[in-house]
Amino acid sequence: MDRNGFNGRILVVDDEEVNLELLEMILSKSGYKVETARDGLEALKKVSNEKPDLILLDLRMPRMDGYKVLKELKGHRSWRLIPVIVLTAYQEEKFKALESGADDFVSKPFNRLELLVRIKAHIRMAGFLSELEHAESVLFVLAKFIEARDAYTEEHTERVTSLSVKIAEQLGLPDEERDHVRRGALLHDIGKIGIPDQILLKPGPLDVNEMELIKRHVTIGYQICREMRTLKGSLDIIKHHHERWDGNGYPDGLFQEKIPLSARIVSVSDSFDAMVSNRPYRIAYPIEKAIDILKKGAGEQWDPDIVRVAINVIPEVYKE
Repeated sequence: MDRNGFNGRILVVDDEEVNLELLEMILSKSGYKVETARDGLEALKKVSNEKPDLILLDLRMPRMDGYKVLKELKGHRSWRLIPVIVLTAYQEEKFKALESGADDFVSKPFNRLELLVRIKAHIRMAGFLSELEHAESVLFVLAKFIEARDAYTEEHTERVTSLSVKIAEQLGLPDEERDHVRRGALLHDIGKIGIPDQILLKPGPLDVNEMELIKRHVTIGYQICREMRTLKGSLDIIKHHHERWDGNGYPDGLFQEKIPLSARIVSVSDSFDAMVSNRPYRIAYPIEKAIDILKKGAGEQWDPDIVRVAINVIPEVYKE
């Protein structure tokens, strides 16, 4: 229940006035605040003005049908978690709606009790997912805090993320996988929160024991993020971005294609940006020298195919 005493805000989208009136009556009596729209364009405008907790969506409407509405909603970063229940009398439309991104469907004529139970369940689940996204946002802020501890790596994460996403695009990864790459790159060093400053910021080479402590940041990061449902597709990056193509990396000594593709991408991006950034123990390498090091390490430290792609997109990210 929100602070105004409602169980939630529901947007009902249907071009039939009788359906709008019936649903508004049922939902209002059940404690929901109801908004209505008579076509897809009006629906998107109302979502833009004030995001509802759930949408009941008809499919056959003028100006913009329900399938186009689903595409807009599920493709929008701020709207994609709004649960959408499709109301339809046509069997063949149910599965097409689910494939288009609908979270559920209810057949017309609908059963009042079934409709209310499904609405309640989806609003509860949406609240849970919202809490997860909030927790994820806290992790991103934490990652920025960790980066701020070290003036030498300021904006390192943003550059690694930009280069990683460019590589993923060139490799033809689908949108969902590119999003996993983006999140994983942003959080790849989150585990450094567990590394003492005197080691992390040491102005010189690390000894064997210090190096072992540094290596722990990947498993620490994995432990921090592994319970986050929204980060499931990014965990490989957090844990494995220091594996090597030849199997001499850490933490698991994976080699070649056994290293997840997303981790191989971020490994190249992370290494390159480290080379062209100032460090306590050396000044930044020129871009040309760092590219030459990538070429020499292709097939040994890094996936050679990803190195080739990276070299092509580096000028787009590292503009003079």
